[in-house]
Amino acid sequence: MSSMPIADDTHELVFLVQTQLNEGKAEALGATLPAHLDFLHQQFIEGRLMFGGPLVTSDLHNTGNGLYVLRADSLAAAQAIADEDPMHRDGVRTATVQHWMLKTDYSR
Repeated sequence: MSSMPIADDTHELVFLVQTQLNEGKAEALGATLPAHLDFLHQQFIEGRLMFGGPLVTSDLHNTGNGLYVLRADSLAAAQAIADEDPMHRDGVRTATVQHWMLKTDYSR
């Protein structure tokens, strides 16, 4: 595995937020969902949220987990945004945030 940084115009540095349902919090998921969706809508309007959604089982049932991709100036800034998500703020889910070099141009 290469440790060389990818720095070219075919990639965009973004941040992947993996969000994991905390044990014993499944019942709180539905109550927190409207605030979570409002939060994500605001992030989208402000240009930070690129895309995201729930993770589902093979028969398309919601697992309670999800992921989304943010634009931010740094890992710390992305973590701060994720920490404001009502799902994370209220302890329903736990967020893991990591750098992701999103390939944006496959023509070369």
